[in-house]
Amino acid sequence: MYILVAIVSGYGFVGIYKEEPMWVDRFIRMFVIGSIVWAVLFIVEIIIAAVNASTYSDVYVDVGVNWAYYIISFLISAFLQFYFCTCLVSYQRVLHARVGDSEKQIPMQTTA
Repeated sequence: MYILVAIVSGYGFVGIYKEEPMWVDRFIRMFVIGSIVWAVLFIVEIIIAAVNASTYSDVYVDVGVNWAYYIISFLISAFLQFYFCTCLVSYQRVLHARVGDSEKQIPMQTTA
């Protein structure tokens, strides 16, 4: 999983460095899909922790789920991912405007 994240991140880094609009578009799409998968997996993790805590609470008295940790961790992570996605979309708009403007300024050569 971490290797896949590293590959996608490297793809995005190269796209941003080379200022390739299509690469940045694909990276944003992959980032949003990855964020949705992360949120679903995090919620599944919370559900599994809740089931395990209720199942084993009579066997182990000290077993407890630190709900504040899960909630605060989820909120902070979700906020940071939303902020990063907002920054990416903002950069995407600037990049498309800059690339579109530079292409319009270069006169097209016609053959006679």
